[in-house]
Amino acid sequence: MKKNIILSLAALIALVSCAQRQEISKAGMPGTLSFAGCNLSVDEAVEAKSVMPAGGNYAVIINDKSGATDPIVTNYKAIKDNDNKISLPEGKYTVIARSEEDVPAATFEQPVYGAQKDVTIVSGETTEIGEMICKLLQVKVTVDYSEEFLAMVTGNCTTTVSVSPTAPLVYNVSYIGGAANYDHSAGYFAVNNGGSTTMEIVFKGSVNGSNGTQNITISNIKPCTWHQIKFVKKAAEDGSADFSIVIEDLVEDIELNSDVLAAETVIGDDPDAPKGDGGIKLESTCSYDIAQPIIVPGNDDGPFVLTMKAIVPNGVLKFSVDITSDNPNFVGSVKMINDDSATLDLVNPSSGAIEVFTTILPFPYGDAVAGKTEIDFNLSDAQTPINGFTGSHSFVMNVMDKTGCKKSIPITMVVPEK
Repeated sequence: MKKNIILSLAALIALVSCAQRQEISKAGMPGTLSFAGCNLSVDEAVEAKSVMPAGGNYAVIINDKSGATDPIVTNYKAIKDNDNKISLPEGKYTVIARSEEDVPAATFEQPVYGAQKDVTIVSGETTEIGEMICKLLQVKVTVDYSEEFLAMVTGNCTTTVSVSPTAPLVYNVSYIGGAANYDHSAGYFAVNNGGSTTMEIVFKGSVNGSNGTQNITISNIKPCTWHQIKFVKKAAEDGSADFSIVIEDLVEDIELNSDVLAAETVIGDDPDAPKGDGGIKLESTCSYDIAQPIIVPGNDDGPFVLTMKAIVPNGVLKFSVDITSDNPNFVGSVKMINDDSATLDLVNPSSGAIEVFTTILPFPYGDAVAGKTEIDFNLSDAQTPINGFTGSHSFVMNVMDKTGCKKSIPITMVVPEK
């Protein structure tokens, strides 16, 4: 019995020793931060209330909370290409995903979306990052004027908006030929002072033949909100015309603070969204009736001339194209280039989308689309690449103008069996 006890004790010591050696062998080893199960998605606007997968160009910034190591700056695509993993020394980190590496203090038409999460890395072990839903990191500001107010304008005017005194944005009203026209651009401002952040709005200009000024300060400015500033005419007590500023329907996407589920799911329609399509339309500028399926001729059957013009009277805010097809190989070829997405953003395209535009579908993009009231499309050069895929291919043009009006216009191209 005594011999058995001694043997059991020896075995126990051996097991403990083995476990200690394993722990010692782990010491100093890097841990792994895994993005394999990550659902990095983004809500692209407070008025849309929908989420979609984030693009591969999203910056990923990993900060060591102890400050012992420099921040790691990479992007989502590079992590996915590295088997969805990144090695880190043991410690506590803050992981930031952002559509841009930095958030500008103030800029027109450059929203930045982001999310962050704290993680703990243990030597020799894998930590899953899990779901990250990016939301607007700035406050969005648009400035509008009622028709009655514009009728009072008798010279150039400016509305200056600032969240940081050193980074104002100026929204211009031009007075040409007896008519006032104004800038519909959306401004985006960084929010750096928490709940104490304020916004200053200053109007200066010629109203009813004399220089007018109006100032207003808004407190408790928060990110992921949209302040819609509007100038309206009002009757003064003495009966003369006067004007004031109103803040119309502050939009704040509360849904972003809860667990939004699968990508591409609409959470709900904005009841205050503008009604109508704002006159958005797509016109053929060639012999094809683009309202009907377009038969693409073979490469040896003569030239293919397919041109059209998008008319967006209030200027483009968003323009994307959703691609579907009864030939999965066609959609698959687009997804393979465009970060596994069959949606192409023409205003803020990813690097993958730009590659699609230059190799398969020659859509205009970037500055050729953003803010424009007319956009010319020439898809003639799509003849050769698209002829490699027989079937019916649908391209739904989704347009939102700067007033929030929307319209979706389908275009169908058919490549017959040879």
